[in-house]
Amino acid sequence: MIPTAFFRGASRGQGEAFNLLVGAILGLLILGIVIGVIETFNRLECEGSAQKLKESYHNAIQLPTGAILEEKNLRFCAGTSFSNRQFALEANLPDACVRLDAPTGSVSIVNEAPTSVSFRQASKISVYYKCIKGEDPAFSSGSGCRESCTISIGKSIAP
Repeated sequence: MIPTAFFRGASRGQGEAFNLLVGAILGLLILGIVIGVIETFNRLECEGSAQKLKESYHNAIQLPTGAILEEKNLRFCAGTSFSNRQFALEANLPDACVRLDAPTGSVSIVNEAPTSVSFRQASKISVYYKCIKGEDPAFSSGSGCRESCTISIGKSIAP
């Protein structure tokens, strides 16, 4: 016959292992929730920055004086991209009247041409805008722009 003390000791050890398993599962669940909340806040910050980018662009278009406007500390998520066509359509301008600029050789930004900019990794940077009436001589597109805009992402525009 097996003593009952043997069973009590065995069940106590199994209970501790079960408690450890439940604790580990709860810990992973809480970690998953925290990571999800952080990702949500990052996504919302990126969406808010994209909205600020558009609003600042509209402000620059409304005042095409050649003054340089700056929007500081915009956060863009990895994979975000912008094209001159997006901005041109918003202002009802030909594509050739909007130029995008970004620093060459940047780790986080890919300046594919004066027509598009993409982000390899999440970045917090400043964006500069300069809009003038008529065609900007720096463009030399010959498209007869009623307004010309340069949007510089991550580097200032020379006056």
